[in-house]
Amino acid sequence: MANRRIIVENGIYHIIQKGVEDRDIFLDDEDYKFYLKELKEGLNLYEISLLSYALLKNHFHLLAKIRDKNLSYFMHKINNNYAHYFNNKYFRRGHLFASRYKSILVKDDRHFLTLIKYINLNPFTYNNSDNFKYEWCSYDEIINKKPKLININELKKLLFMNYEDLIEYIKNKNKKEDFNNIKNLSELEFNEDEIKRIIVKMKETLDESSIKNFYTALIYFLHNKGISFRKISSILNLSNSYIYEIYKKSEVMVLQDRNFIKWINRIEKILVENTEQSRLSHLFGIDK
Repeated sequence: MANRRIIVENGIYHIIQKGVEDRDIFLDDEDYKFYLKELKEGLNLYEISLLSYALLKNHFHLLAKIRDKNLSYFMHKINNNYAHYFNNKYFRRGHLFASRYKSILVKDDRHFLTLIKYINLNPFTYNNSDNFKYEWCSYDEIINKKPKLININELKKLLFMNYEDLIEYIKNKNKKEDFNNIKNLSELEFNEDEIKRIIVKMKETLDESSIKNFYTALIYFLHNKGISFRKISSILNLSNSYIYEIYKKSEVMVLQDRNFIKWINRIEKILVENTEQSRLSHLFGIDK
């Protein structure tokens, strides 16, 4: 994986999903097993390479290389199926997951390497445990080379180091990264002034039809990054009900209109490159 590479097509993503109101989404072993079964089916169906994962009681982390911008279909399938299973099993109604999942684009080798260590040690740091035995993460798959869900061959291709060195890097607790850095990246917030500046620039260069597509794709992208309709309404100076209406239309468009997907990719590249790259530079000492 080339250093400081901006990955959009065939991108590598750190995916985070939490339970609504931070409630537990896994209550017993059968719940973990069911989610892993759905995860495996989704990986095969959408030809996604899983590089690391960790399922915790009230949230989970995935590190995956996707193809054809199919992440939204993949996550919708496995989360929707799991939510139906969970609600039926525990006689509950309503949303299981908090808002949309977060997907953080991996930008460079150092970020990639730190994420692998962070995700695979997460269950142990999360539970304040030094017992490196946890059934619901990829630690054993990577360390002991026993792949069940992860694609070790793809992982080896993406590494800039020897695979044995990766194992030592993960196992060496004395060289733990500052995992607050990764948490900060996961809570990435886009600068409101930067978004407004980009909107002004786009208005100056696009025709009326393209502006409409731009706004629709922008609303879809921002909400999928966890930004509320109310916040988007404030940024775009449009009513909350109108933002919601546009978003519902965009959910249909993303399944039917490849040109609309190109707009989303374009917005992602502009916003993520401008916002996240500066934070990576600050957190990891990477030159712009």
